[in-house]
Amino acid sequence: MNTLHLQKMTVQGFKSLDHFQVEFQPHLTVFIGGNGTGKSTVLQFLAFIQAFILGEPRRFFEDRIWLPDSIQSFLNHSHQIEAQLTFENTKGTQIQWAFVWHVQDNLNQTESLHYLNQNTHQTIFKFTRTASPSNRQLQIDDETVENLGLRLAGSLFSILDTQFIAHPKSHEIIESVRAWGRGIFSLELMNPVKMRRGAIGYSSHLGHQGEELGGFLASLSTAQKARIIKRLNQFYPSLKALYTPEKKAGWIDLQLAEHFPNSAPIHAEHISDGYLRLIALAAIPELDTISLILIDEIEDGIEPHILPELINTIRQEQKTQFIMTSHSPILVNHFEPPEIRFMSRTKTGTAISVGFHELEAIQQDLAYQGAGEIWLHTSNHTIEKWVNEAISRRE
Repeated sequence: MNTLHLQKMTVQGFKSLDHFQVEFQPHLTVFIGGNGTGKSTVLQFLAFIQAFILGEPRRFFEDRIWLPDSIQSFLNHSHQIEAQLTFENTKGTQIQWAFVWHVQDNLNQTESLHYLNQNTHQTIFKFTRTASPSNRQLQIDDETVENLGLRLAGSLFSILDTQFIAHPKSHEIIESVRAWGRGIFSLELMNPVKMRRGAIGYSSHLGHQGEELGGFLASLSTAQKARIIKRLNQFYPSLKALYTPEKKAGWIDLQLAEHFPNSAPIHAEHISDGYLRLIALAAIPELDTISLILIDEIEDGIEPHILPELINTIRQEQKTQFIMTSHSPILVNHFEPPEIRFMSRTKTGTAISVGFHELEAIQQDLAYQGAGEIWLHTSNHTIEKWVNEAISRRE
Protein backbone atom coordinates (compact mmCIF):
# COMPACT_ATOMS: atom_id res chain seq x y z
CA MET A 1 0.00 0.00 0.00
CA ASN A 2 1.13 3.54 -0.75
CA THR A 3 2.11 5.27 2.50
CA LEU A 4 1.17 8.90 3.00
CA HIS A 5 2.61 11.90 4.76
CA LEU A 6 0.56 14.89 5.82
CA GLN A 7 1.64 17.99 3.90
CA LYS A 8 -0.72 20.72 5.09
CA MET A 9 -3.92 21.30 6.98
CA THR A 10 -6.62 23.94 7.28
CA VAL A 11 -8.93 23.88 10.32
CA GLN A 12 -11.85 25.99 11.45
CA GLY A 13 -13.97 25.69 14.59
CA PHE A 14 -11.66 23.73 16.91
CA LYS A 15 -10.67 25.82 19.96
CA SER A 16 -8.40 28.66 18.75
CA LEU A 17 -7.97 27.10 15.30
CA ASP A 18 -10.02 29.38 13.04
CA HIS A 19 -9.04 29.43 9.36
CA PHE A 20 -5.80 27.99 10.74
CA GLN A 21 -3.32 26.91 8.08
CA VAL A 22 -0.16 24.92 8.67
CA GLU A 23 2.37 22.96 6.64
CA PHE A 24 4.21 19.86 7.86
CA GLN A 25 7.56 18.37 6.97
CA PRO A 26 7.61 14.75 5.74
CA HIS A 27 9.57 13.39 8.70
CA LEU A 28 9.35 15.77 11.66
CA THR A 29 7.63 19.01 12.61
CA VAL A 30 8.08 20.60 16.03
CA PHE A 31 5.85 23.42 17.30
CA ILE A 32 7.30 26.00 19.66
CA GLY A 33 5.97 29.22 21.17
CA GLY A 34 4.53 30.64 24.36
CA ASN A 35 2.07 28.92 26.66
CA GLY A 36 -1.50 29.06 25.41
CA THR A 37 -0.61 29.75 21.77
CA GLY A 38 -2.24 26.56 20.44
CA LYS A 39 0.62 24.07 20.13
CA SER A 40 -1.17 21.32 22.03
CA THR A 41 -4.41 22.19 20.23
CA VAL A 42 -2.84 21.18 16.91
CA LEU A 43 -1.94 17.76 18.35
CA GLN A 44 -5.39 17.41 19.90
CA PHE A 45 -7.06 18.06 16.57
CA LEU A 46 -4.92 15.41 14.87
CA ALA A 47 -5.85 12.97 17.66
CA PHE A 48 -9.51 13.83 16.99
CA ILE A 49 -8.94 12.90 13.33
CA GLN A 50 -8.18 9.31 14.33
CA ALA A 51 -11.43 8.99 16.29
CA PHE A 52 -13.37 10.62 13.44
CA ILE A 53 -11.95 8.35 10.74
CA LEU A 54 -12.80 5.31 12.90
CA GLY A 55 -16.41 6.53 13.12
CA GLU A 56 -16.12 7.33 16.86
CA PRO A 57 -15.64 11.11 17.20
CA ARG A 58 -17.23 11.17 20.66
CA ARG A 59 -14.58 8.74 21.92
CA PHE A 60 -12.02 11.53 21.58
CA PHE A 61 -13.94 13.55 24.18
CA GLU A 62 -14.63 10.57 26.44
CA ASP A 63 -10.90 9.72 26.58
CA ARG A 64 -10.20 13.24 27.86
CA ILE A 65 -13.34 13.61 30.00
CA TRP A 66 -14.33 16.66 27.92
CA LEU A 67 -17.74 17.87 26.84
CA PRO A 68 -17.90 18.22 23.03
CA ASP A 69 -19.01 21.84 23.32
CA SER A 70 -15.81 22.63 25.25
CA ILE A 71 -13.75 22.63 22.05
CA GLN A 72 -16.05 25.02 20.23
CA SER A 73 -14.19 28.06 18.99
CA PHE A 74 -15.13 31.39 20.57
CA LEU A 75 -14.22 32.89 17.21
CA ASN A 76 -17.29 31.56 15.42
CA HIS A 77 -20.62 30.11 16.47
CA SER A 78 -21.27 27.56 13.73
CA HIS A 79 -20.98 24.53 16.08
CA GLN A 80 -19.08 22.86 13.27
CA ILE A 81 -15.53 21.67 12.76
CA GLU A 82 -14.33 22.14 9.19
CA ALA A 83 -11.05 20.71 7.96
CA GLN A 84 -9.07 20.06 4.82
CA LEU A 85 -5.99 17.85 4.85
CA THR A 86 -3.53 17.47 1.98
CA PHE A 87 -1.34 14.38 1.65
CA GLU A 88 1.32 13.15 -0.71
CA ASN A 89 1.93 9.46 -1.32
CA THR A 90 5.15 7.72 -2.32
CA LYS A 91 4.22 8.10 -6.00
CA GLY A 92 3.98 11.88 -5.62
CA THR A 93 0.18 11.99 -5.95
CA GLN A 94 -1.50 14.89 -4.13
CA ILE A 95 -4.60 13.84 -2.17
CA GLN A 96 -7.14 16.16 -0.52
CA TRP A 97 -9.56 15.04 2.16
CA ALA A 98 -12.13 17.48 3.58
CA PHE A 99 -15.03 17.21 6.02
CA VAL A 100 -17.50 19.20 8.10
CA TRP A 101 -18.65 17.69 11.42
CA HIS A 102 -21.48 19.14 13.52
CA VAL A 103 -20.35 19.07 17.15
CA GLN A 104 -23.71 19.17 18.95
CA ASP A 105 -25.51 16.74 16.63
CA ASN A 106 -22.51 14.41 16.31
CA LEU A 107 -23.15 14.22 12.57
CA ASN A 108 -20.96 14.23 9.49
CA GLN A 109 -22.33 17.06 7.34
CA THR A 110 -20.10 16.79 4.28
CA GLU A 111 -17.02 14.83 3.34
CA SER A 112 -14.98 14.53 0.16
CA LEU A 113 -11.84 12.87 -1.14
CA HIS A 114 -10.01 14.06 -4.27
CA TYR A 115 -6.66 13.59 -5.90
CA LEU A 116 -4.72 15.75 -8.31
CA ASN A 117 -4.24 14.24 -11.76
CA GLN A 118 -2.44 16.36 -14.39
CA ASN A 119 -3.52 19.57 -12.60
CA THR A 120 -7.20 18.54 -12.46
CA HIS A 121 -9.04 17.36 -9.36
CA GLN A 122 -10.49 13.86 -9.65
CA THR A 123 -13.31 13.12 -7.21
CA ILE A 124 -13.11 9.75 -5.46
CA PHE A 125 -16.10 10.32 -3.20
CA LYS A 126 -18.30 13.15 -2.03
CA PHE A 127 -20.94 12.91 0.69
CA THR A 128 -23.43 15.71 1.34
CA ARG A 129 -26.00 15.76 4.12
CA THR A 130 -28.60 18.55 4.26
CA ALA A 131 -31.68 19.14 6.41
CA SER A 132 -33.85 17.74 3.62
CA PRO A 133 -33.44 13.96 3.08
CA SER A 134 -34.25 14.45 -0.60
CA ASN A 135 -31.07 16.51 -1.03
CA ARG A 136 -28.69 14.01 0.58
CA GLN A 137 -26.37 12.26 -1.81
CA LEU A 138 -23.23 10.20 -2.07
CA GLN A 139 -20.97 10.25 -5.11
CA ILE A 140 -18.33 7.54 -5.53
CA ASP A 141 -16.21 7.90 -8.66
CA ASP A 142 -18.77 8.52 -11.43
CA GLU A 143 -21.81 7.07 -9.64
CA THR A 144 -24.21 9.14 -7.51
CA VAL A 145 -26.83 7.88 -5.03
CA GLU A 146 -29.66 10.36 -4.35
CA ASN A 147 -32.17 10.61 -1.47
CA LEU A 148 -29.73 8.90 0.86
CA GLY A 149 -30.95 8.30 4.42
CA LEU A 150 -27.42 7.98 5.78
CA ARG A 151 -26.68 9.44 9.25
CA LEU A 152 -22.97 9.26 9.93
CA ALA A 153 -21.42 10.19 13.27
CA GLY A 154 -17.90 9.89 11.92
CA SER A 155 -16.15 9.56 8.60
CA LEU A 156 -17.35 7.71 5.53
CA PHE A 157 -14.05 5.80 5.82
CA SER A 158 -15.50 3.95 8.82
CA ILE A 159 -18.18 2.21 6.71
CA LEU A 160 -16.98 2.33 3.10
CA ASP A 161 -16.35 -1.12 1.60
CA THR A 162 -13.66 -0.76 -1.04
CA GLN A 163 -14.59 -4.11 -2.61
CA PHE A 164 -17.26 -2.17 -4.47
CA ILE A 165 -14.84 0.51 -5.72
CA ALA A 166 -14.20 -0.34 -9.35
CA HIS A 167 -11.43 2.14 -10.13
CA PRO A 168 -8.05 0.72 -8.93
CA LYS A 169 -6.52 4.12 -8.13
CA SER A 170 -9.59 5.20 -6.12
CA HIS A 171 -9.47 1.89 -4.24
CA GLU A 172 -5.78 2.37 -3.44
CA ILE A 173 -6.16 5.98 -2.26
CA ILE A 174 -9.18 5.22 -0.05
CA GLU A 175 -7.31 2.39 1.66
CA SER A 176 -4.16 4.49 2.11
CA VAL A 177 -6.01 7.43 3.71
CA ARG A 178 -8.00 5.08 5.95
CA ALA A 179 -4.78 3.33 7.04
CA TRP A 180 -3.16 6.71 7.69
CA GLY A 181 -6.02 7.81 9.96
CA ARG A 182 -6.14 4.55 11.86
CA GLY A 183 -2.36 4.67 12.30
CA ILE A 184 -2.27 7.98 14.19
CA PHE A 185 -0.59 7.38 17.54
CA SER A 186 -1.03 10.08 20.15
CA LEU A 187 1.04 10.42 23.31
CA GLU A 188 -0.05 14.00 23.86
CA LEU A 189 -1.49 13.01 27.26
CA MET A 190 1.53 10.97 28.47
CA ASN A 191 1.08 10.62 32.23
CA PRO A 192 3.61 8.80 34.47
CA VAL A 193 0.96 8.44 37.20
CA LYS A 194 -1.14 6.33 34.83
CA MET A 195 1.94 4.38 33.71
CA ARG A 196 2.65 3.33 37.30
CA ARG A 197 -0.84 1.93 37.86
CA GLY A 198 -0.13 -0.93 35.51
CA ALA A 199 -2.34 -2.53 32.89
CA ILE A 200 -4.71 -5.48 32.79
CA GLY A 201 -3.53 -8.04 30.27
CA TYR A 202 -1.45 -7.68 27.13
CA SER A 203 -1.89 -4.66 24.89
CA SER A 204 -0.99 -3.85 21.28
CA HIS A 205 -0.55 -0.15 22.04
CA LEU A 206 0.76 2.21 24.73
CA GLY A 207 -2.47 4.17 25.31
CA HIS A 208 -2.91 7.94 24.92
CA GLN A 209 -1.51 8.51 28.43
CA GLY A 210 0.98 5.66 28.37
CA GLU A 211 -1.36 3.74 30.68
CA GLU A 212 -0.88 0.51 28.69
CA LEU A 213 2.92 0.63 28.88
CA GLY A 214 3.21 -2.46 31.09
CA GLY A 215 0.73 -4.46 29.01
CA PHE A 216 2.46 -3.44 25.78
CA LEU A 217 5.92 -4.42 27.06
CA ALA A 218 4.49 -7.75 28.28
CA SER A 219 3.22 -8.49 24.76
CA LEU A 220 6.66 -8.08 23.19
CA SER A 221 9.10 -10.83 22.33
CA THR A 222 12.45 -11.20 24.07
CA ALA A 223 14.15 -9.70 21.00
CA GLN A 224 11.87 -6.66 21.02
CA LYS A 225 12.51 -6.01 24.71
CA ALA A 226 16.24 -6.35 24.03
CA ARG A 227 15.99 -3.64 21.37
CA ILE A 228 14.32 -1.28 23.87
CA ILE A 229 17.09 -1.98 26.39
CA LYS A 230 19.70 -1.29 23.69
CA ARG A 231 18.14 2.10 22.89
CA LEU A 232 18.16 3.07 26.55
CA ASN A 233 21.66 1.69 27.18
CA GLN A 234 23.06 4.50 25.02
CA PHE A 235 22.32 6.77 27.97
CA TYR A 236 21.83 4.38 30.89
CA PRO A 237 24.35 1.51 30.59
CA SER A 238 23.34 0.32 34.06
CA LEU A 239 19.91 -0.78 32.78
CA LYS A 240 19.88 -4.59 32.60
CA ALA A 241 16.31 -5.69 31.88
CA LEU A 242 12.62 -4.81 31.83
CA TYR A 243 10.33 -7.27 33.58
CA THR A 244 6.56 -7.55 33.24
CA PRO A 245 5.34 -10.22 35.70
CA GLU A 246 1.61 -10.91 35.82
CA LYS A 247 -0.11 -10.42 39.18
CA LYS A 248 -3.56 -11.41 40.39
CA ALA A 249 -6.58 -10.70 38.17
CA GLY A 250 -4.33 -10.26 35.15
CA TRP A 251 -2.59 -7.04 36.25
CA ILE A 252 0.84 -6.51 34.68
CA ASP A 253 3.57 -5.18 36.96
CA LEU A 254 6.36 -3.15 35.30
CA GLN A 255 9.82 -3.54 36.83
CA LEU A 256 13.36 -2.76 35.77
CA ALA A 257 16.65 -4.33 36.79
CA GLU A 258 20.11 -2.75 36.94
CA HIS A 259 23.64 -4.13 36.75
CA PHE A 260 24.64 -2.88 40.22
CA PRO A 261 25.77 -5.54 42.75
CA ASN A 262 23.02 -6.94 44.99
CA SER A 263 20.38 -4.70 43.39
CA ALA A 264 16.77 -5.92 43.39
CA PRO A 265 14.19 -5.22 40.64
CA ILE A 266 12.74 -1.71 40.88
CA HIS A 267 8.94 -1.55 40.75
CA ALA A 268 7.13 1.07 38.65
CA GLU A 269 6.05 3.08 41.69
CA HIS A 270 9.75 3.77 42.39
CA ILE A 271 10.74 4.63 38.81
CA SER A 272 11.02 8.38 38.15
CA ASP A 273 8.60 10.23 35.87
CA GLY A 274 11.32 10.97 33.34
CA TYR A 275 12.55 7.36 33.24
CA LEU A 276 9.01 6.07 32.61
CA ARG A 277 8.62 8.55 29.77
CA LEU A 278 11.97 7.43 28.34
CA ILE A 279 10.87 3.79 28.40
CA ALA A 280 7.66 4.73 26.57
CA LEU A 281 9.59 6.70 23.94
CA ALA A 282 12.12 3.90 23.47
CA ALA A 283 9.22 1.47 22.92
CA ILE A 284 7.74 3.47 20.02
CA PRO A 285 9.71 1.67 17.24
CA GLU A 286 8.09 -1.61 18.35
CA LEU A 287 4.60 -0.33 17.47
CA ASP A 288 3.06 -1.69 14.27
CA THR A 289 1.21 0.17 11.49
CA ILE A 290 1.95 3.67 12.77
CA SER A 291 1.52 6.54 10.30
CA LEU A 292 1.82 9.61 12.53
CA ILE A 293 3.21 10.06 16.04
CA LEU A 294 2.04 12.97 18.24
CA ILE A 295 4.01 13.90 21.36
CA ASP A 296 3.33 16.94 23.54
CA GLU A 297 6.22 18.61 25.42
CA ILE A 298 8.49 15.70 24.63
CA GLU A 299 11.27 17.02 26.90
CA ASP A 300 9.12 16.91 30.06
CA GLY A 301 11.13 15.27 32.85
CA ILE A 302 13.91 14.09 30.51
CA GLU A 303 17.57 15.07 30.81
CA PRO A 304 18.13 17.53 27.91
CA HIS A 305 21.47 16.24 26.63
CA ILE A 306 20.19 12.77 25.73
CA LEU A 307 16.86 13.68 24.13
CA PRO A 308 18.09 14.75 20.65
CA GLU A 309 20.01 11.50 20.18
CA LEU A 310 17.06 9.43 21.41
CA ILE A 311 14.71 11.19 18.98
CA ASN A 312 17.14 10.54 16.13
CA THR A 313 17.28 6.86 17.07
CA ILE A 314 13.49 6.59 17.14
CA ARG A 315 13.17 8.44 13.82
CA GLN A 316 15.66 6.11 12.13
CA GLU A 317 13.96 2.95 13.39
CA GLN A 318 10.31 4.03 13.16
CA LYS A 319 10.20 5.57 9.70
CA THR A 320 7.05 7.59 10.12
CA GLN A 321 6.00 11.21 10.50
CA PHE A 322 6.51 12.90 13.88
CA ILE A 323 4.67 16.00 15.07
CA MET A 324 5.60 17.28 18.51
CA THR A 325 5.70 20.35 20.73
CA SER A 326 8.60 21.60 22.81
CA HIS A 327 9.69 24.36 25.18
CA SER A 328 13.35 23.28 25.03
CA PRO A 329 15.80 25.51 23.10
CA ILE A 330 18.44 22.78 23.50
CA LEU A 331 16.27 20.28 21.67
CA VAL A 332 15.07 22.76 19.04
CA ASN A 333 18.71 23.60 18.27
CA HIS A 334 19.09 20.14 16.73
CA PHE A 335 16.35 20.62 14.14
CA GLU A 336 16.45 22.34 10.76
CA PRO A 337 14.53 25.66 10.42
CA PRO A 338 11.84 24.21 8.07
CA GLU A 339 11.09 21.55 10.73
CA ILE A 340 10.37 24.23 13.37
CA ARG A 341 7.09 26.11 13.47
CA PHE A 342 6.43 29.03 15.80
CA MET A 343 2.89 29.36 17.18
CA SER A 344 1.35 32.68 18.15
CA ARG A 345 -2.07 34.32 18.50
CA THR A 346 -3.53 37.33 16.72
CA LYS A 347 -5.23 40.21 18.52
CA THR A 348 -8.56 38.42 18.10
CA GLY A 349 -7.19 35.19 19.62
CA THR A 350 -6.80 33.20 16.41
CA ALA A 351 -3.88 30.76 16.41
CA ILE A 352 -1.30 31.31 13.67
CA SER A 353 1.83 29.42 12.72
CA VAL A 354 4.87 30.04 10.51
CA GLY A 355 8.03 28.09 9.83
CA PHE A 356 11.30 29.43 11.20
CA HIS A 357 12.57 29.60 7.62
CA GLU A 358 9.79 32.15 6.89
CA LEU A 359 11.08 34.65 9.49
CA GLU A 360 13.15 37.02 7.34
CA ALA A 361 14.72 38.84 10.30
CA ILE A 362 16.65 35.76 11.48
CA GLN A 363 17.93 34.30 8.21
CA GLN A 364 21.40 35.83 8.56
CA ASP A 365 21.62 34.72 12.21
CA LEU A 366 20.96 31.11 11.19
CA ALA A 367 24.38 31.08 9.50
CA TYR A 368 26.13 31.06 12.90
CA GLN A 369 23.42 30.23 15.47
CA GLY A 370 21.00 27.37 15.86
CA ALA A 371 17.26 28.01 15.83
CA GLY A 372 17.07 27.15 19.53
CA GLU A 373 19.73 29.73 20.41
CA ILE A 374 17.93 32.43 18.43
CA TRP A 375 14.65 31.53 20.12
CA LEU A 376 16.26 31.59 23.58
CA HIS A 377 17.85 35.02 23.08
CA THR A 378 14.88 36.71 21.40
CA SER A 379 11.85 37.97 23.29
CA ASN A 380 8.45 36.42 22.59
CA HIS A 381 7.17 39.89 21.71
CA THR A 382 9.79 40.26 18.97
CA ILE A 383 9.22 36.79 17.53
CA GLU A 384 5.44 37.32 17.58
CA LYS A 385 6.00 40.52 15.61
CA TRP A 386 8.06 38.58 13.04
CA VAL A 387 5.37 35.87 12.87
CA ASN A 388 2.65 38.41 12.12
CA GLU A 389 4.85 40.00 9.44
CA ALA A 390 5.34 36.58 7.82
CA ILE A 391 1.58 35.96 7.87
CA SER A 392 1.02 39.36 6.25
CA ARG A 393 3.41 38.49 3.42
CA ARG A 394 1.29 35.44 2.58
CA GLU A 395 -1.83 37.54 2.02
